[in-house]
Amino acid sequence: MVEEILKVMEHRGIQHKEMAEMIGISESAFCNKANLVTDFTVSELEKMCDILGIKFQLFHTPYGWNIDAWRKKHAAETGSSTGRKVRRDCK
Repeated sequence: MVEEILKVMEHRGIQHKEMAEMIGISESAFCNKANLVTDFTVSELEKMCDILGIKFQLFHTPYGWNIDAWRKKHAAETGSSTGRKVRRDCK
């Protein structure tokens, strides 16, 4: 989901700093989250989706929202053993 949000941001010309301000976090925190160093909260993901006008969807399990399930799926799709992407430059 994070990758899709970042692609939409890039397509629309929204910089990381701008989105960070809109969702109420620092630019450095956004950069860490965009690089999957730390996780976006569900609330932050919802805010970004609302701002971008895209559907919010995460993997839901009987135990709640599961970011780890997303990471495993992402790793399988990208061939990454960790599900983490190569560091991206923050804009």
